[in-house]
Amino acid sequence: MTVTEEIQKVKDVVNYYMEGAIKRDYEFLMKGWHPKCQIFGLNAEKQLKVYDQSFWKETFAKSIDNSEYKRTSELLDFDIHGTAASAKVKTVIESSKGTTIFMDYLNLLRIDGKWWIVNKIFDNKFTPKE
Repeated sequence: MTVTEEIQKVKDVVNYYMEGAIKRDYEFLMKGWHPKCQIFGLNAEKQLKVYDQSFWKETFAKSIDNSEYKRTSELLDFDIHGTAASAKVKTVIESSKGTTIFMDYLNLLRIDGKWWIVNKIFDNKFTPKE
């Protein structure tokens, strides 16, 4: 596989994550999410929280009761070296309550010829509407 093809494969997997979350489509998101993948972040009390893939299923099962809800994501940067890659994704979620900006750092591995997201860490900042 050429470098250009590897780059596109990594971008495709990151896109499954971004578009799956925007569309709230668990099956689409999971196309790039390794079954053993975990998510790490800090809660409001700055304590470490660890989530597995069930986080997405539970989140998408909840309805959004907010007519102003809008989610956008952008791939800001990525790096590939051999069978490892990383990606930086910015997600902005707007609602009637305010705006939350997430900065996600995704780690990917090429396992048996397929790229998978195997780990995510994130930071988020909420700004209430005035």
